[in-house]
Amino acid sequence: MRLFLRRAAVFLLTAVLLLWPCAAQAALVVKDIRYSDSAEKTRVVLDINENVTLAEAAGFGNRIALEIGAGAAGEDVKDIILSGRLLRQVKLFKIKDGRLLLDIMLGEETAYSAFVLKEPWRLVVDIFKNYDIKNEETIAPGLVYTNIRRRAGERVLKMHYLTVDKSRWRLRPAMANREALRRDSLKNIIYDNHAAAGVNASYFDRDGWVIGNLKINGEIVAGEERGRTALLIYQDESMEFALTDYYAQIVLPDKTILPVKGVNRARLADDLVVYESSFARRVKASQPGCDVIIDKDGKVLALDFTGDVVCEKDEVIISGHGAMADYLSALKPGDTVVFSQSMGDQADKAAHVLGAGPRLIDTGRIVSGGNPEDFPPDIMNGRAPRTAVGINGKGDAVLFVADGRSKESAGLTLWEAAEELLAFGVVDAMNLDGGGSSEMVIGSQVMNSPSDKQERKISVALAVAAKPPEP
Repeated sequence: MRLFLRRAAVFLLTAVLLLWPCAAQAALVVKDIRYSDSAEKTRVVLDINENVTLAEAAGFGNRIALEIGAGAAGEDVKDIILSGRLLRQVKLFKIKDGRLLLDIMLGEETAYSAFVLKEPWRLVVDIFKNYDIKNEETIAPGLVYTNIRRRAGERVLKMHYLTVDKSRWRLRPAMANREALRRDSLKNIIYDNHAAAGVNASYFDRDGWVIGNLKINGEIVAGEERGRTALLIYQDESMEFALTDYYAQIVLPDKTILPVKGVNRARLADDLVVYESSFARRVKASQPGCDVIIDKDGKVLALDFTGDVVCEKDEVIISGHGAMADYLSALKPGDTVVFSQSMGDQADKAAHVLGAGPRLIDTGRIVSGGNPEDFPPDIMNGRAPRTAVGINGKGDAVLFVADGRSKESAGLTLWEAAEELLAFGVVDAMNLDGGGSSEMVIGSQVMNSPSDKQERKISVALAVAAKPPEP
């Protein structure tokens, strides 16, 4: 019956339009009007004979009124009733100066887009439905991908979840090229680490410098003095979130204590950085200082002042500039120094530490109030693409990416990201790097739409790998 009414309505309007007499001069002719429905929108199409200009006329929430700027032939068109939840009535009639008014009444307030297509000429009005569509797919036993598409008025959103069963899969931080100060695409990092899936993780700068605390297989890869949230993964694969801050020092033979400012990153002016051979192969510095090569026991093997030092296996390089270089230059081969470092009691017990932040959810409650982790405004404020990691009520991990900065998805504030995760069953969560870095890969497929329109090269991923079989 509904199909019959729709066809009857379209036939009636078509008949009325075709009966318009032709004007002596060239004029706009509306040849036909039709509409179609999909899950996400209703499309109204006017078949016309030439290009037109459009102007939005005065209206209200559930009305679309468009002035069509061209002289039209014929008489006024009568009201046409079109059945449907969203589309209630379409009127097309003449107004002043021979222009047409397209007046569309809707069943609810929503957003729309009007535009003209050519060859053949068509005036198209897309009326977007409010929807909340959820699709779920089991990628492998214990690995479930969920895609949510939502529209509420003018706000559209696309979100991606990957639920990781802790009994079958494990999470691991994974580095680009398995080395500090390098960057690569998420797809390549996942492939190189023989992982099944993953998301982007740590903050970083252009040269690959990891910003935040990072530990892989018990070895500290990067350190951050500020106290910020990190994901801790223990030897038994249990996980938790905690504030971590990096502290390290070098004790010289005369008991002088030198504070270490960073690990496996570029050395700056008046800086003291340590490079460990497991993740860094050479010193990165813009100007020479003093580089002291020690073995794992702290014995000084050599000093170098060229700034071009390679870190060999089982070696550590202590690299200083300015006053720090002056202290180091007093050492000589055979001396012994004591190098110690820590991320705090909890993090020191973990096999893996992935620092990012801020904390989004703590034991089922959204974290609010100020900026205690001292993040810059571009992270804290506004809607943007977001990546996060959480733990649900079963103790399983949930990886999350929300698209943003596009017509297809507006992105999320940190608070909104926390709300979405909480609604998905996550009880603890932290934010990861976002913006153009936000990405989820499963197998070799990018599941989301990065706002850069392509994969951004990143430094660290959070990878999902199958657990080895029980012995």
